[in-house]
Amino acid sequence: MEAARRIARPRLHHKKSRTGCTRCRARRVKCNEAKPVCNNCYRHNVPCYYDRVPRPAATTPANQLRPPSSSGTNDSSGDTGRTLETPSRTPLSASLHDAYWELRAFHHFAVATSETLPGSHLPGVRKSWSEQVPVLALSYKPLWNQLVALSALHLLASSNHAEDPALLACRADAHSAALQSYRPALGQLGPDTAEAACFTSILLLVDTFASLQQRRPRLDGYDPPVHWLRVTQGTRAVFEAAETSSGSSSNPASGIMTVIASSNHNQAVSSGGDSGSREFAYLLGPLPGDLEAEAEPEPEQRRDIARAYEETVDRLRLIRAAVEAGEPLLALCRRFMSFACLVPPLFVDLVERKAPRALAVLGHFFALAACARELWWVGDTPAREVHAIRDGLPPELRHLMEWPCEFVADQGDG
Repeated sequence: MEAARRIARPRLHHKKSRTGCTRCRARRVKCNEAKPVCNNCYRHNVPCYYDRVPRPAATTPANQLRPPSSSGTNDSSGDTGRTLETPSRTPLSASLHDAYWELRAFHHFAVATSETLPGSHLPGVRKSWSEQVPVLALSYKPLWNQLVALSALHLLASSNHAEDPALLACRADAHSAALQSYRPALGQLGPDTAEAACFTSILLLVDTFASLQQRRPRLDGYDPPVHWLRVTQGTRAVFEAAETSSGSSSNPASGIMTVIASSNHNQAVSSGGDSGSREFAYLLGPLPGDLEAEAEPEPEQRRDIARAYEETVDRLRLIRAAVEAGEPLLALCRRFMSFACLVPPLFVDLVERKAPRALAVLGHFFALAACARELWWVGDTPAREVHAIRDGLPPELRHLMEWPCEFVADQGDG
């Protein structure tokens, strides 16, 4: 027995990890230093954090991918958005605390934010967002920036770090870098960037809608969210351009084709209630003479305006039928996010001109979107917009907003 007690435990022969994650160093085990989650933390399903920056190596393997810098300064290949595999400093931020939040946001997107995106109730779509998109982001600068920006916004909305200045700076810097790198990259779409550009557009669309929560009512009347409408309309153009410059449409296994193929925004459903052209018919009826601000002197222009309203109201009817049929929340969100993308551009022009009928139609959209108020990127935006539109309409037209106000109240937002 005495001899058995003297037998020493075998030693694990490996180099001490000086730049591994905090958990591996605390446990004194070897860390493979994989980012954003090392093998040990992944195996134990625990959070993985790095608080030490490794010294830059003398050389970098030619095939090693680096996450692009949010500042967009580590790409000398022009404005294509692709990231060069060249030796550089640690690719996130000079500040260690800033680097922590950027890595934390990247990880948070894969495990949390991705599950809240439109269509993620479907396993294939959820897998595209949580697994394929983060990999694409490592080699496409605009997607990396927008992914970090949206995930940082999610962290700010759903954690106790809302006042952390480094997280706020991470969000602001990534969002600014996303816009700066995204626009030039769209001019050079190709087969190797089209899919990532489409994913970037969707994330930007969600980000822009989430930012509507920062809007506040104006004392001088209703100010329509024209920026959101224009950005969303631009998403359609990106998808059309990507389709012509990419072979992804012929590859059903691509992540973006998984998202597109499962899209439901044009699918009609049976709600079991009032149906057809009777729904929202009052939005297309005549308005009091001098309040028909969108009226044009030319008959052809009036016909164009009438068609724009009819197409837009038809899309509202599709959404309402889906709501009444009990469609899953994230399926409804696809319809909400595609609304502004698919309505006629003339309708957006009418909203920008503050035509009363156009504002009332927009109010009906926001009322329907109140069904998704529990999602962090929707929140109380729909209810606030509905009430602001009602208050901004002339008293003679406020009856057009009776249904939206009642519907919002039924959702618990009134």
